[in-house]
Amino acid sequence: MFTAFANKLQTYYRSQRIAGKLNLGLSILLVLFLVNGLVAALTLYQAHKRSVDLESIEQFGRNVRDSELALLRFRLSHQRADALKVKELLDETQQSLRKMPSNLVGRSESSDRTSLSDLLDTFQAQFFLYLDFFDQMSALQSAMSKESSELIASLQELRRTDVPRDLQPVLAALVDSISGAGLIRQEFLITRNMDLAEQMENRIRSIVASASHLRSRSSNVETQLEAYTTGQAALSMGSAFEKLRSLTRSSLIAEQRMAETSAIMYSRTGVATLRFHELIMMQVFLLVGSTMVFSAIIVVFGYSLGRRFVQGITAPIGELVRKSRLIARGDYEQKVEVSTQDEIGELASSFNEMTRTVRQHVTRLQESDVQIRLRTADLEVANWALALAKGEAEDLNASLESIVQERTAELEEANCKLNELTVTDALTGLANRRRFDLVFAEEWSRAARTGIPLAVLMIDIDFFKAYNDNYGHQAGDVCLRQVAQTLQGSARRAGDLVSRYGGEEFIVVASHLDEPAARELAENMRRAVESINIRHDFSSVSAVVTVSIGIAVACPNSEMQSEKLLRQADDALYRAKNAGRNRVVLS
Repeated sequence: MFTAFANKLQTYYRSQRIAGKLNLGLSILLVLFLVNGLVAALTLYQAHKRSVDLESIEQFGRNVRDSELALLRFRLSHQRADALKVKELLDETQQSLRKMPSNLVGRSESSDRTSLSDLLDTFQAQFFLYLDFFDQMSALQSAMSKESSELIASLQELRRTDVPRDLQPVLAALVDSISGAGLIRQEFLITRNMDLAEQMENRIRSIVASASHLRSRSSNVETQLEAYTTGQAALSMGSAFEKLRSLTRSSLIAEQRMAETSAIMYSRTGVATLRFHELIMMQVFLLVGSTMVFSAIIVVFGYSLGRRFVQGITAPIGELVRKSRLIARGDYEQKVEVSTQDEIGELASSFNEMTRTVRQHVTRLQESDVQIRLRTADLEVANWALALAKGEAEDLNASLESIVQERTAELEEANCKLNELTVTDALTGLANRRRFDLVFAEEWSRAARTGIPLAVLMIDIDFFKAYNDNYGHQAGDVCLRQVAQTLQGSARRAGDLVSRYGGEEFIVVASHLDEPAARELAENMRRAVESINIRHDFSSVSAVVTVSIGIAVACPNSEMQSEKLLRQADDALYRAKNAGRNRVVLS
């Protein structure tokens, strides 16, 4: 049957002209291409379907990993926002699970392994159980903090009572036990170490025993009552700690189960990912193999068809090639003889017509070439003139840019000097009142945002008017400069600003200083000024120049104005003067 079909096809091929032969061969090649394309399309569809399933599996794995990381952040921060993030990621994991192949989501009939859906439900259930434990633990921690505060308050009241001397060691043991219980509670909240429970139990027993001892041995009713209150608070704290330990153990179990479940899901998705990669590679290999097979068939068939086709037209085409080479060398008088009426004859006629047209175009191009050469020479002259003008313009532009840069640099230098003069005191070289107002406003705003303390030191030279009147204004200026340099040298922190406030008054603003630190800084400044030994025979305080310092420290808030802190520092300075000068007074 195949032989008869081949003979009929060969007979039909011989009866056709060139176009018919080409159409027949191309039709067969087209059928082969379509079959190859159909096989490739089916293979690509399967590969695409596998890749979509692979993407859903990888998305599920990424969601599981992100959920586990979010859970870790929640365990470290204990913030409700992180818990909501975990819940949101678990919802996204459920959505990605619905897009996965059903044979991966549900339980397989041939396997007793837990399905991914059940594993995810288990993870969610453990997470909500962990949240419940967390809420209970938070409530217990608040209760323990309250009990600890009550225990410390009872201890403080107990220490205020009249405890006999022979019971002082018992009271000291009670203080040590309460302090130790507080430290153990804090360490347990941080480390969740179950071994601390025994230590806490021993501390609670010690507190109860010491409180009972004080209550039974003391004759003071108030001491007995406070000792009883302390013992009851310790028992309550011990009970709350025991509940917290139980909840902590349960939360650790839930964490372990969630970790095991997520590890199983991640491992399961990893195995599925590898399997789908292998399936996709098999689809790719199938596509490549089928393409190679059909390509080989097409090449063999095309070679056979081309060989038979070429043998029938090589002679006329060879003649055309030979004539074309002569025309390519410039012999446009060549002409091909038309001996047939088929497509080759038509090609020969077209070739002769093309030769005639090329000859006409070459003649026209030769005439146009002379005109182009003349026009090119004119353009070269114009380009030379344009390049000369462009060079002159570039030189002028460079000169103008240099002048502008010099003027800009001079203007910037003048502006810097002007800004420095506007914020610097000309006599002492310190920051002036304007600079102080700007810095104080900035420090006040920063302290109000961050809640850090802000200190202001108001400084005045003792009996400076007497010094100025008796030693002269020049000596007074020298004294002011020496005191200013000494104060500036005593302020060793980079953020402390020493300013001249007016006359013989100076002011210092310093952030992050509480009252003890501010007093220490003021004392250092006072001693530093006294140590430079500027002679002052007209001072009733000392034989050398001294200063009085008023200190005000506050943590700014919305109900407090900055002027109030300055008034407090000024009032403290006033009290320092009234108290005898050469001293530091805190408001």
